[in-house]
Amino acid sequence: MAAAAPLTAMASNLSLGLAFGVGSGMVGLLLLVGALLAIFTAGYVVLSRRVFNAGAYYAFIGFGLGKATGSGAAFVAAIAYNLAAGGMIAATGYFTDIAVSTYMGIHLPWYLYGAVALAVTAALGYIGVGIAKTVTTVISVAQFAIIIWLGIAIMIQRPDGFSLDVFSPERMFHGNIALSLVFCILSFSGFEATAIYGKKPRRRGGVSRWRPTARCRSSSWYSWDRPGR
Repeated sequence: MAAAAPLTAMASNLSLGLAFGVGSGMVGLLLLVGALLAIFTAGYVVLSRRVFNAGAYYAFIGFGLGKATGSGAAFVAAIAYNLAAGGMIAATGYFTDIAVSTYMGIHLPWYLYGAVALAVTAALGYIGVGIAKTVTTVISVAQFAIIIWLGIAIMIQRPDGFSLDVFSPERMFHGNIALSLVFCILSFSGFEATAIYGKKPRRRGGVSRWRPTARCRSSSWYSWDRPGR
C-alpha cells in the first residue's frame, strides 16, 4: 500500500487521466483494471507459494518461461524502475516547490528539493528497514487521512457530483483510452513488489493473503474520491 502512494496517484496519475484521457470514465476504467488485476492475482498468488526469490517478477517469469525470458524482463524492469525513480524525484521537487512557495513565499529550484528527498531516502535505506518502516507507515496513514478528508468534503460540498454515468461505456471508452489505462495501471504501482518479501514473513501465506487485499483497497479508495462530473 505504501509503494502505491495513494495520494500521489490521486494528485498525478488519476488527475492527468481525467484531464487528458477519458475524463470521468476513469472511475469505471479504474475498477476494470482492478478486476483484471484480481484475475492476475490468482496466478500470482499460486506462484508466490512456490517461488521465493527477491527477484520478484524476474524469478516468476524465469520460472514459467525460462531464464532467458526472465533475464530480459529483469533488464526492462531495471530500466523502467530507474526512470520512474528519476521521474518521482523530479515530481517531488516540483510539487514541493509549489507548496513551499505558496504557503511560505520561498522559491527554490525544484532539483534542490529533489536532491533532499533523494538523500533522505538513501539515509533511510542505509539505516535499515526498521526506521524506514516507521516513516513509511506514518506517511501512508497521513495520505489515507487526507484522502478520507477529501472524500468527505466532496460528499458534503458536491453531492450531485457523484453519478453512475462514470460506469457507462460511453464515458469509459470515449477519448484517449490508452493514456487512461496507463495511468490506471500506474496507480497500482507496488502491487508487484510483494513478491520481493516472500522470504521475510514468518508465515508463507502472509504475502499471498495481503496482496489481493491491498489491490482491492487501492481501487476502492481511488474510485470513491472521484466525483462523477
